[in-house]
Amino acid sequence: MSSIYRKGRDGYFYYQTYILNEDTGKKDKKIFHSLGTKDKKVAKEKQLIFDSQYNSKLATKKSRISNNFLVYPKIVVGSLVVILAIITNGIISSQRKIMEQENVLMKNRKILAENRALNKKINSLKDSLRLLKIQFFL
Repeated sequence: MSSIYRKGRDGYFYYQTYILNEDTGKKDKKIFHSLGTKDKKVAKEKQLIFDSQYNSKLATKKSRISNNFLVYPKIVVGSLVVILAIITNGIISSQRKIMEQENVLMKNRKILAENRALNKKINSLKDSLRLLKIQFFL
């Protein structure tokens, strides 16, 4: 969106265009040049030169922006990988704790069963000892 215009009494042509303002993100930055000619054909040729110059600058800025968009997904994917790794690590460590607690519980159950069996034997020995005492004293 450029234009050429004749200014004032001197009759020289001037070039004017708007480019992207990096602060606002809009095309509101005004650029103008003196074309140094009074001939309209020469002014049109110079307008095409300036248009190509500013369009190429705009294209390089767009390519930098598109490169930034290529960087952002990498950051997002990397962040997701880290988050998933942390969650997976938490799940695995909690499963390990559960397995360890189950192992301790199984060991305690075995010990409890052994203690019950020993208590039964002790009780049977006590009973037989009582019977022997009773028989001995009779």
